[in-house]
Amino acid sequence: MSPLEQLGHEKYLSLTAFRRSGEAVATAVWAVRDDQVLLVTTDGASGKVKRIRHTERVTLTPCDMRGRVADGASHTEARATVITDPAVLDRLEGLIKTKYGLVGRLFALGGRLRRKGARVGLRITMTD
Repeated sequence: MSPLEQLGHEKYLSLTAFRRSGEAVATAVWAVRDDQVLLVTTDGASGKVKRIRHTERVTLTPCDMRGRVADGASHTEARATVITDPAVLDRLEGLIKTKYGLVGRLFALGGRLRRKGARVGLRITMTD
C-alpha cells in the first residue's frame, strides 16, 4: 500500500508545518483522499495556513484525535498548498461528511457557524 493510500485510510493525521525559523509545529487534522492527493479543511486564519503559505513542506504522521503519535510511526514528506476554489471546498466538505459520517456533518455545520477567517482547503501531495 502506498503512503497516500495508508494516510487516506487514517482517521487522524498529525500535519507538521514549519515556521520561518524552521521550528516544526504539529496539528491533528482530518484528511480525505481525493484521487492522488489528500485534502484538509481549515480556517484561513489558522497558523498552519500561515506557515504553509511561507513554505509548502509538511510532514504527515498517523496520530490519535489529540495529535499523539505512536512510537515508531512513520513520517511522510509532502507538499501542501492552500486552495480557495469554492467548487473544490464544496467537494472537500462532501468527502469529509462521507468519511466521518454524522461527526463530519456536525463539524461542517460548526465551521460555518464559528468562522474566524474564511474556510480554506489544503491540497497535500506526497513527495516520498
